[in-house]
Amino acid sequence: MKRGTLLQILAAMMSGMVLSFLGVIPSLFIAPRKTRVANPLTHEDMDDELIPNDPLVDHNPQEIHHQGEDVEAVRLAEKVRVLCWVMTRPETHQKKAVHVKATWGKRCNKLIFISSQNDMNIGAIDVGAGDGRQLLWGKTKAAFQYVYQEHLHEYDWFLKADDDTYTIMENLRYMLSAYDPDYPIYFGSRFKKFTKQGYMSGGGGYVLSREALRKFVEEALPDEALCKISNSGAEDAEMGKCLDKIGVLAGDSRDSLGRGRFFPFNPIAHLTGSVPNWYSEYVYYKPDTGLDCCSDTAISFHYVNTGKMYEMEYLLYHLRPYGIQHHDPFPAPLPPDRESIPLPRRSQETLRGVRDAAARVFGVSLNTAPTLVIAMMFGCMIANLSQLPYLANYTINSRWTEERMTYDPEVKDGKALTYHDHDEKHHREEVVEVAQKVRVLCWVLTSPDRHQNKAVHVKVTWGKRCNKLIFMSSADDASIGSVNLGHYEKNPTSWNKTKAALNYLYDNHLDDYDWFFRGDDTTFVIMENMRYMLSTYDPDHPIYLGSRIRRFIPQGYMSGDAGCVLSREAVRQVVEVGLPDATKCTSGSRGIEDVELGKCLVNVGVTFGDSRDSMGRPRFFQLSPKRHISGSVPTWYRDFAYYKHDQGLGCCSDTAITFHSITPREMYEMNYLVYHLKPYGITHRDPFPAPLPPDINSIPTQLLKNKPKT
Repeated sequence: MKRGTLLQILAAMMSGMVLSFLGVIPSLFIAPRKTRVANPLTHEDMDDELIPNDPLVDHNPQEIHHQGEDVEAVRLAEKVRVLCWVMTRPETHQKKAVHVKATWGKRCNKLIFISSQNDMNIGAIDVGAGDGRQLLWGKTKAAFQYVYQEHLHEYDWFLKADDDTYTIMENLRYMLSAYDPDYPIYFGSRFKKFTKQGYMSGGGGYVLSREALRKFVEEALPDEALCKISNSGAEDAEMGKCLDKIGVLAGDSRDSLGRGRFFPFNPIAHLTGSVPNWYSEYVYYKPDTGLDCCSDTAISFHYVNTGKMYEMEYLLYHLRPYGIQHHDPFPAPLPPDRESIPLPRRSQETLRGVRDAAARVFGVSLNTAPTLVIAMMFGCMIANLSQLPYLANYTINSRWTEERMTYDPEVKDGKALTYHDHDEKHHREEVVEVAQKVRVLCWVLTSPDRHQNKAVHVKVTWGKRCNKLIFMSSADDASIGSVNLGHYEKNPTSWNKTKAALNYLYDNHLDDYDWFFRGDDTTFVIMENMRYMLSTYDPDHPIYLGSRIRRFIPQGYMSGDAGCVLSREAVRQVVEVGLPDATKCTSGSRGIEDVELGKCLVNVGVTFGDSRDSMGRPRFFQLSPKRHISGSVPTWYRDFAYYKHDQGLGCCSDTAITFHSITPREMYEMNYLVYHLKPYGITHRDPFPAPLPPDINSIPTQLLKNKPKT
């Protein structure tokens, strides 16, 4: 044996002894013990004002910017096969189930609807258990018996969900990829009553391994001492009791940072803490509010109505901020609660971690590291010979029917609606260079009475991504960065106020920025996509872009609701040429602000740009995504929109820029869905610079000489 290797082994033995005395090695396997109590979740039907008559049209997956985006997701779908069965009933087949099938359900390896009536249109199966809350336990037993008999060996995992659950299947597979389906385990939104290990809430969905399903049907159901024979009772709680008695482990579905993945309510409820009082008493792991509530690889949300289901489909699988890519490690890191991890998987991960640490500490290859690990463990044993009676009390429990031990990581105290740390490894933003080249000042119209209930939420969501953010008001407010324009707030979006704002920008910031975006305090903006679009244009050419309305003037105007963006030269022209001349720009305060601005810009020769993408899909919107996707827009908008708008997911560009009439709660939800929650294995790539829009006449002539490839 080489002398260097011998010295390394001796050093490893000494390290093991030291670690043992310090208590490091035992701490890898021992966790504090806690007890839990709680109550079952209740389920109520929801009314949905935006239920489409038929499934909405999706984008064509063959479109160039969708080609090849799901290579990793498809690969994982072949290795982690998931059968989804969805609880429904005949009266919700067309109201809910059909829309599950058209959205997240299509990403299951197999989708089955469990009902009391067969329906070939959606793939519903009558399991003969009837309907009604009082029969849900019987229906659940019948459903699992059916998938056991028909599909046990065809799939690895079996997901139960409701028809108002939304599931991100890629993230489910990502989490499950770390586990063996031939081990008895199940995951979901964990509650803490009835058994020592708790149970999984039914509404947020729960997923059983193949072995868990086998044991449930073969061992539990035939034995009334293990499972309730009658069909009454809360299905999720009864399921939890059965699985606990047959040794199926209740897994920790949280991510490695301790953030939840399965949720019994919709995203807004969890982000803002608008959950029932009982939830904090029932939930197994302490929840946070703000963006720390929810994992970037979240799996399911409950109480998601049909309109919201399509909106989430668009925000997660279509809309993307340009230049931001998520990088999640594979396989998925293990969660904090080590006792909820199967013993073989836990030991494998622990040994791998010790091996990697040894390789780093001793500067050896991973092939040499196992030898040093053994040496460290030998040193640990020598050091603990005198402590064997003490150590005998610490055993790793591999019997799933005994009491569980749980470890809750420290949860930071702070204000609601806090944010993830963008230095986290899975947040690597690639937009800094574009932000430096395409400098955008955002000016937002607001009023003093809206500073703390509207403007402040703009500041902490999309506003922080502007190069400069200014709130135009009639009162100075350092907490939000507002400017007092000196105008009485009869109408916070008055023409006089807009003129004053333009003069302020011209006097103070004209040469500091390239573009000047005007928005409202109820607008949500994806700044990366604005820069992406603007990267095609020269800010020293007079142009402005937005949601174009063909009304009042032949050229139309850009809607103030959806927001509009002016080039530096456009601001210069309107202030130097337009505002001093009453024949070009209205001198009084009368008139509709966005219409008057449009007239003024026409009169000073500013080009009206086409803000649509190369597919002809709009980027600036008057209302929320849900409204535009479902087609629930005002009649005047359909009549006067300059370019034709489609219904369904084709309504809106994948690089959309603005949405309007967004409440503060919705602002936080969109911030989470657009910038944090991402389906694992879906990678978007957009050509740079942005392809030109279809309306060639809206493009400045000099740009056509160097026309980007479309």
